Amino acid sequence: MTHGFFLRDGLVTVLDPPGSVSSFAVHLNSRDEVVGKYADANQTTHGFVWRDGRFTTLDVPGAIETEVDGINNRGDIVGFYFDQQGSNHGFVLSGGRLSSFEVPGATFTAPLGINNRGDIVGVFFDTGNNRHGFVLSDGVFTTVDVDLPNAVSTQIETINDAGQIVGVFMASGDPLPHGFVGNRVR
Repeated sequence: MTHGFFLRDGLVTVLDPPGSVSSFAVHLNSRDEVVGKYADANQTTHGFVWRDGRFTTLDVPGAIETEVDGINNRGDIVGFYFDQQGSNHGFVLSGGRLSSFEVPGATFTAPLGINNRGDIVGVFFDTGNNRHGFVLSDGVFTTVDVDLPNAVSTQIETINDAGQIVGVFMASGDPLPHGFVGNRVR
């Protein structure tokens, strides 16, 4: 069993939402708000927000599973979900309004991070099952692929307010992922 946790001033707080059998704390903003995901006894995945010492489960209405992966300092949240037909959709929750989206032409979209400007980053799979990173800024999607010899897949984990991105890529013939940092494509 895995447990999410929050560490502050040497004190560890275990982040197991009520009803969870495992949990993952995924992202933290500067207001000490944590987002993540947990599995219940039926192994259904739910998103959560931990704020002021309290848990809120975040399930997209009508979804069979929800994952929450990023939060900015305004409290805007990103993640993805599977609908009743098993189709995948990304989402952003901002100001109490939930908006779904997919990278155009993608078979899978997973937003993983959001900065304070509202730029969203993540990963998507194309119709050939190839993994690419993406940046969504001002309504425009930009595909990001690490441009190195033998790089075969890219995933962007987060973006800061200066537009710098951090992620992982895989190289052909190498079973281990490699980290990278780069500048947002404008």
